[in-house]
This record gives sequence, C-alpha cells and structure tokens, in this order.
Amino acid sequence: MDILETFARRLRDKRESLKLTQAQLGEKIGVTSQAISAYEKNIQGNGKSPTLDKLIQLANALGVTVDWLCGIDNQDNAELMNYGEAIELIDKLVFAFPQATTNYELLDDFSESANINIIDNTLAEYASRRDKMAALLKDGTIDDTLYKAWFDGEKAKLSKCIIGGVG
Repeated sequence: MDILETFARRLRDKRESLKLTQAQLGEKIGVTSQAISAYEKNIQGNGKSPTLDKLIQLANALGVTVDWLCGIDNQDNAELMNYGEAIELIDKLVFAFPQATTNYELLDDFSESANINIIDNTLAEYASRRDKMAALLKDGTIDDTLYKAWFDGEKAKLSKCIIGGVG
C-alpha cells in the first residue's frame, strides 16, 4: 500500500470512527465535503492530495499525528477526543485487568499497582456508575446484553462531550 492509499484509508477510517460526515470534517478545516471525498478517493488511486497546511489541519481535527495519518507511524498516539472514547478505553482496561481497582480521588502521583486512577470528574462519575453496573453483571442481576445496552447508551451520551472543551 503506498502512502496516498494509506493516508486515504486512515483518513476515512478515523473520520468514520469519530462519526463525522465528510461535510463536518470539511467544515472543521475549511474545505468542502467534495474535497474530503477527493482525499478519501486516493484509496482507489484517483483522488487528490491535501496541501501541507490542510494535512496538518486534518490531523489536528481527527486527533492524530500527521505521521500516523500518512502511515509513517503505525501507532495512533492521538489523544482521546471525547468522553465516549475514554469510557471505551476504561472499560477495556477494567475487563482486561479484573484485579484492578478504580480510585476516584485526584492524585498527584500514580503508582504502578493495579489501580486505574480517574482524575476527571466526568470520567470519575462514569466509572462509579460502571462499577455499580459491573457488580450487577457479576452477581447475575443483569446479563451481558443489558450491560452492553447500558454501556452503548453511556458511550453515545458521552461521545457528545469533548474532553477539555464544551461538547
């Protein structure tokens, strides 16, 4: 896969994972939806490439690095863009490390023990609700389907809230 194809695929995939339309992304960087479509058409080799300043704006709007977007770096080191992404990460960590405990206090240093330290009020409130739902799941009061429906609702609600901003 060449660099333009990688760029086009990652652009489309990241835009879709953020649930942005081509028009919404275009508005964020000052281009039309047709321009975003043309950038994404490089998957088939018949699109167009953004200017360097638009490439940087795209990376910033998507919360990724230019290196990642262009396939130079395979790590998506982007900061989380919204609380929906954050709670998805928290859920994966908690279920991957069942011995972990959550700590809702503001902490200045982080130990290397199996703790997940929540230092954001919105995430701390979610984690408290998640712990209650996980306990209900564990004791059989609710099943996986109900837990997933609750989680999907939380994620949808919190995905509208931008981390560090107004959402």
